[in-house]
Amino acid sequence: MKIYNFTILLLLSTLQLLAQSSQIKGKVIDSSGEPGAYLNVYLTQTKIGTTTDPSGSFELRNITSGTYTIAVSGVGYRPSRQTINVQAGQTLTLTLRIEKEDTMLEELVVSATRAPEALDEVPGAITTLSAKELESQLNATSNVNEILAQLVPGLAPSTGTGSNWGQTMRGRGVLVMVDGVPQSTTLRNGQLDIRGLDPNVIERVEVIKGATAIYGNGADGGIINYITKKASGQDFSGRLRLDGMGSLKQTNETLGYGANLMLSGKTGKVDFVSNAGWEHTGVQRDSEGDVLVPTYGVFDTKSYNLFAKAGYNFTPTQRLQATYNYYNSHQDTEYIPVFGRQVADESGYRLEKAYGLKGENPGTTPGTKTTNAILKYSHQKLIGGHTDFSMDVYYQKTDNTFFYANTFEGGGQSRILSKKYGARPLFTTSLPLSAQLKGNLLYGIDYLRDITSQPLTDGRKWVPEIKMHSVAPYAQLKLNLGEALVIKSGLRYENVFLAIDDYNTLPYSPKEDGNFTKSKSVTGGSLNYSSLIFNIGLRLMKDPVFNPYLSFSQAFSLPDLGLTLRNASAASIQDIHLEPVLTNNYELGFSSRLKNFRLEVAGFVNTSELGTGLSLNEAENRFELQRAPQRIFGTELSVDYRFTGYLKAGATYTWVEGLTKVKNTNNYTYIGGDKIAPPKFTTFVSIQPTRQLELLISYLYVGERDRFSTNDQGVYDYGKTSVKEDYHLVNFSASYQVHKSLKVSGTINNILNTDYFPARSQWSSPLGKFIVKGQGINAKMSVFFQF
Repeated sequence: MKIYNFTILLLLSTLQLLAQSSQIKGKVIDSSGEPGAYLNVYLTQTKIGTTTDPSGSFELRNITSGTYTIAVSGVGYRPSRQTINVQAGQTLTLTLRIEKEDTMLEELVVSATRAPEALDEVPGAITTLSAKELESQLNATSNVNEILAQLVPGLAPSTGTGSNWGQTMRGRGVLVMVDGVPQSTTLRNGQLDIRGLDPNVIERVEVIKGATAIYGNGADGGIINYITKKASGQDFSGRLRLDGMGSLKQTNETLGYGANLMLSGKTGKVDFVSNAGWEHTGVQRDSEGDVLVPTYGVFDTKSYNLFAKAGYNFTPTQRLQATYNYYNSHQDTEYIPVFGRQVADESGYRLEKAYGLKGENPGTTPGTKTTNAILKYSHQKLIGGHTDFSMDVYYQKTDNTFFYANTFEGGGQSRILSKKYGARPLFTTSLPLSAQLKGNLLYGIDYLRDITSQPLTDGRKWVPEIKMHSVAPYAQLKLNLGEALVIKSGLRYENVFLAIDDYNTLPYSPKEDGNFTKSKSVTGGSLNYSSLIFNIGLRLMKDPVFNPYLSFSQAFSLPDLGLTLRNASAASIQDIHLEPVLTNNYELGFSSRLKNFRLEVAGFVNTSELGTGLSLNEAENRFELQRAPQRIFGTELSVDYRFTGYLKAGATYTWVEGLTKVKNTNNYTYIGGDKIAPPKFTTFVSIQPTRQLELLISYLYVGERDRFSTNDQGVYDYGKTSVKEDYHLVNFSASYQVHKSLKVSGTINNILNTDYFPARSQWSSPLGKFIVKGQGINAKMSVFFQF
């Protein structure tokens, strides 16, 4: 069905006469009368639910008359349920009470699978990060790359920079979204997408791990969906946050500061939330006090974010919502990089670190700018009261300017420019088949127009403009067999059209050694790819002590077309290997809940006939994609335990390994570090000795992955570099609620002042500029004013 048919349906649906619906407003308080912040409030046996704001307020809309059970749950609280009677057209105001308890029981509703559902009904590994968890991590850093690396099993360790190059999910690429809108520049992946908005505007993060057929291009390793803030249930509220940060080893030039103001409110049928954020970071130093390399760095950086969301409820079942977000982060520093190097001598193999030195940077300031605009219409209870309809129309723009480099003749800077236009109509139909068999059918179509290029700032064209149209219908069926079994299966048909103009490749020297490739003329044209992908999974839910699942899912991803085109050796794009990557993901896992204990374990294998790893062709001095069969496998573990109502602890573990077929043989070799990360272990202990004071200790361990051998010179070739040095990082933070309207927090990061090379610095060491030490001991302090 063409896209305008859905638009007509949207317009006609607004004219439909509806029965009066109701809403529930209220507040959750604990046994001491304190507000229950960030708790789940929902009507059981429905898809209606929300999360309380910091004041404990909540609002549930679009409720038909009837008798319901309203439930409240959250980590550290005894689940509360209450029967209520809702009259047609009524606004019911409630005060709900919840008691603290030694329990980890928590029911979460996730929307990353396109339709809300209970977390324990999903046949796959999902990590959800609540607003409270995010705020605890924000007290330590504003770098989302580091926050996710600490909290999400399956995600590779942070690079310590603003780039997520090498920060893969289960050894493959990850699709980053904001409110479901794709942010990743998949046609020319600059790998700056994880850090593409101010984390202060994030309400929740939902991470689906493994290939997923329900989403489109780029989700071969999974998705990260940032769900932005929503309006509170109050008429008006606000919060001002002030931050300060700096090195504790040597404070000179390291001091930074930031401010963030959020306003939220509701009047009549209109609700809104807005946020303005600003941050200016200082210089970062390693454990010895030396300045880190500025390349891809997040120091000497000025960041701005403007966010606004407003909604209008035509009726209790019809809503129109507009969201806008603008993020701008640019580095303006007086430091230039001094390259590091690999050293092989009588003492063995070692790395000499790169560092920053005072100097003048040619060109313009590097940085990223992203714009998101989303218009969403939703209409519930259509077609006999069993179908919900929603439609997003969106615009997304990315402008990434990279650092000045001598990889080009005469030097230069590149920019990735990308514009996306899209529409996503979605229907969800409930299927009350029988008393024991219930389910829903989710179906729709994704339309995307993506225009991406990578020119240099002086006008030279490095990657020609790539124009893509994508039309992808999909459907997914979910069946609940009583309360014991969930079966889910879906299909998605990808249809991608590409148009590329004629172009000339630029002379390029990846090692910046003056050895440039020759320019080549390439004839453009059009290409078309299509594929039907499939997923199926089941989950047993009869016993919460052992809740197993089994799933198979496929994903469709185009390779990094821009990287392939800019290094082309063929005379026509028809002769360049631009075929998509089809990934098969097999997964087996379980969760276990027993009072104050929760355990989640997942094992996976994902395969593809074409790979996406990067190799350096030494003979021709250019990067190439490894278009060979790949097999990646691993395991993830997450455990939480609440000792008392005031003491809890948790841990995660990730192990991934990958093999790729050697060209023209039947042999396999290990995949490089740009895709396969070393083992990662994280843990935390949270203590709340008083109602006002909360203490948090977090720990990160990154192990070794010694899979490769050195060459005849005793050093490693690119793509065949071992991670030989493990490292341990410990952070400590404390927060204190001085008054209901005033809170302070402080964090010391790398409290042991560990001297280490991050994993990326080790596996990318043949490119000397990236041999960067990790940041030494540093601190961040924050003050919150609530009004």
